[in-house]
Amino acid sequence: MKNYLVITLGTREIQLPVNKIEEHNFEVLEEKGEKFSKFFIQKINDHSVRIEVKQPSKEFPDFFTISPRTTGKIINDNYHLLRPIIDFPIVRPAIEYLKQKKVSLDVIMLVYTDQEEAFKGGKVKFQNKENDSLFYADIISKLIKEDSFFVNTEIDQFAIIDNVTDLGYQYDDFKRINDFLLYSEEVKQVFLYPQGGIDQINQALVLRLIEIFKEKVKQLQKAEGADFKELDFPSKFLISLNKQKILKHLEDYDFGAITTGSKTVTCLAQYANKRLNLDYTSLRAYPNTFKQIHYKNEKLDFPCDNNEKIKDLYLSAKVYYKQGKLKDFLWRIFTIFENYTKVPIEKKFGDTDWLRKKEFEWKDYLKKIDANLIDHLQNIEITVGRYKQKLDFSYPNRHTFWHIYFYLNIGENETLERKIYLKTEKLSDERNKIAHTLDAITEKDLNEALGKDYNCLMLISDLDKIFNVQDFGIYDVIRKEIEDLL
Repeated sequence: MKNYLVITLGTREIQLPVNKIEEHNFEVLEEKGEKFSKFFIQKINDHSVRIEVKQPSKEFPDFFTISPRTTGKIINDNYHLLRPIIDFPIVRPAIEYLKQKKVSLDVIMLVYTDQEEAFKGGKVKFQNKENDSLFYADIISKLIKEDSFFVNTEIDQFAIIDNVTDLGYQYDDFKRINDFLLYSEEVKQVFLYPQGGIDQINQALVLRLIEIFKEKVKQLQKAEGADFKELDFPSKFLISLNKQKILKHLEDYDFGAITTGSKTVTCLAQYANKRLNLDYTSLRAYPNTFKQIHYKNEKLDFPCDNNEKIKDLYLSAKVYYKQGKLKDFLWRIFTIFENYTKVPIEKKFGDTDWLRKKEFEWKDYLKKIDANLIDHLQNIEITVGRYKQKLDFSYPNRHTFWHIYFYLNIGENETLERKIYLKTEKLSDERNKIAHTLDAITEKDLNEALGKDYNCLMLISDLDKIFNVQDFGIYDVIRKEIEDLL
């Protein structure tokens, strides 16, 4: 596991302290021109090297500054001669801060600009190229290596060569940073010091590093007149980013995708996900985990009654429809279709699954329901696909259960239930398609199957009435609970 320090370099990273000039036998020369003067520094009695400087300013009253590319190259080429009068006051505080904390740095990465090719291609002006910090990276590498604390630290460089003020371009380009910092699992900590350089580069770098390395990123800052400090921006940004991700998952009722957050948030999401996927086995296996979580002052529970499970199945179908997962939606709708009438009949007259291959016992079951039921069923004609045919009630099947249900007048809204029965049956061909082929199912396919005067949304509206459901029921409650916890 390695520690990294990433530093962005700007135009002021190398400076010449005013008090060092005479101290080390250098002198400042002025060459007056018609409009303005130029200033140079050279060694007294050694005029072999002369560098142009800018006079101290209000911003940097104690330092001479230089042109990063032209003068930076001269300093780099004559490092040993000019070393006594150069300093790096913007970068140095980060180095000293980590040294004081005894942070063992494996790699220091210096991010610099080099727009030579962009200038040759006419994409940037001469002055932009002159402000490139490539030679600063070489000079600062040498300055850092003079400190024995960093003797085993590798100093790497990362070049920005194009579109330096394009935030989107830089954000995309910083994907390369992962290649330079190896792999995220090999990174222990990334200290980021975006003090100098171009704002767009710094912003892109901050966002990309946090995206790749997340909570491993520590941002450093030395504001003017303030103490050096570590910012909590990366953690705040990650919390905010994670919150937005959770809110998007909640919007889609994709509870299974919520894997971060407080214990209560993840527990609620896990409960909702398992219940949506009808995973009652898991809910029963860990009842205490979920029952300790409350919503609306009530403990979370799970359906025990088959009628409640059918309602759960319907809510699950609605969620899959919202998510555009139409195969899952259709499978659930048909499972509801095949169990909606079977469950109340079996609850009243006993289980039927064991009778499927015992025709005479099945008829006994029908006679037990009502002595006239068989005669009634014999006179029923149903539509299967495009064709009408006599009802085959020789074994338990969905059509027979529906017509027994209607015969017994079990439902509270027979008109609506008959409508749903007839409309859902029209989806049987689509259901068979997903069972026997790899073809995709579209909403257009389902709506066409339902008929020109009916569609999926109307089916859902009718089922809402049947199940007395508003929106997404308990999942809206859990969604709101999680939102309030964020």
